[in-house]
Amino acid sequence: MGSQVVSILGEEEREVICFSRQQRSGPGQWRRLQDAPTEHISSWIDFGHVWTFDERRDALKSRGAEKIVITSSTSRFTKSQIGNDSENETARKMAEGEERFSAWCEANGIEWVILRPTLIYGHGKDKNISEIAKMIVRFGLFPIFGAGKGKRQPVHADDVARACVQALDSAARNKSYNISGGEVLPYREMVKRVFAALGRKPRMPTVPLPMFRAALMILNRVPRFAQWSPQMAERMNLDMAFDNSEARRDFGYDPRPFKLEVDDVTFN
Repeated sequence: MGSQVVSILGEEEREVICFSRQQRSGPGQWRRLQDAPTEHISSWIDFGHVWTFDERRDALKSRGAEKIVITSSTSRFTKSQIGNDSENETARKMAEGEERFSAWCEANGIEWVILRPTLIYGHGKDKNISEIAKMIVRFGLFPIFGAGKGKRQPVHADDVARACVQALDSAARNKSYNISGGEVLPYREMVKRVFAALGRKPRMPTVPLPMFRAALMILNRVPRFAQWSPQMAERMNLDMAFDNSEARRDFGYDPRPFKLEVDDVTFN
């Protein structure tokens, strides 16, 4: 999403300086974060993992940070509801990282905003919608485990990028916001729209949850499906929609409904 933010700010003819651990090239001016500061930068958007912010905070402070917008994820809530040990650990790191980030900012007189996107899609950089699309292209179908009625609220990467800029420019401060998409729909309907974007007739065989658990004993032996778990099936029926009214009210967040384009997915 960093490239989308650079594009938005470039259209507004604002100076953008991008930082990375490694030397990089692309739109905007690039610096290595660990280099000695040569400029004063008061406003920051941070796309690093929130739980690793401790590694970057001194560099931002030394450059004069006065407000920082950082991205986390609503999965800090959903992964802790139903997930394996690894996912539960990720949720814990997110929650603790958010707490450390906000506490450090307030202790140093720096304004902060945490944005938690829901399921992000767009530009083929996600690991969710694109995975669904790859299975449809490869097998011509996508199985639905159980009823597949869990609510989803996919958010386009461009809308997340716009929210970052809006939050940075607004009076919003010292607060966390859930950044969800402009439409709530059942998991089954979300998959159906992926079929539509690919120009394919929906083929979504329903697999009872007990049958899926039994099949995993065989599927897990295949490298492609080694990471599949019972939680995948249960997650299809878990509600993962989040209210975004506070973001709409505080900085004009206005996400689009879920409409997938072919360019929004990758098949690599």
